[in-house]
Amino acid sequence: MKTIKSLLIASAFAVGSASAMTLDEIPNADVNLKLEKGVATLFGNVDSELERDLAERVAENIDGVEKVRNLLKFKN
Repeated sequence: MKTIKSLLIASAFAVGSASAMTLDEIPNADVNLKLEKGVATLFGNVDSELERDLAERVAENIDGVEKVRNLLKFKN
């Protein structure tokens, strides 16, 4: 199952659909966002580097975001 999830996330990068996603749509991820003065800070937990990167990419596409601080941690 993890391989399928990784492929789905990788395909989102490949076709550029990350801009159409929301943080809630990242499977098994617990991602929170704080937006202050154009800086989006991501915190929470993800399963993989792909999910971490996807969350950052999604946050970059939010209106008003000028910079993303990615503080996401990996689940143990």
